[in-house]
Amino acid sequence: MYSADEAKATYVELKPYIDNPDISNESQIIPIIRSLGNVFICLGVGEYNKRFVYLLDFDVGCFLLDTKLDDFIQKLINA
Repeated sequence: MYSADEAKATYVELKPYIDNPDISNESQIIPIIRSLGNVFICLGVGEYNKRFVYLLDFDVGCFLLDTKLDDFIQKLINA
């Protein structure tokens, strides 16, 4: 997880990409975890995708991992 300052810096760095309508609509997702190769786990924050979990890879695209954050976390625990 990020500190508040790291999260803000990451958001500012990624904002031009996240605000791309091909990826999301007006920052409807925010990055919460950065992985190797600049792959990100993101959360939906829009009216219709709140708490959705996404995988964002700028080389491949943005993929929905789960529609509920709690379910996603439980799947990680059970894996």
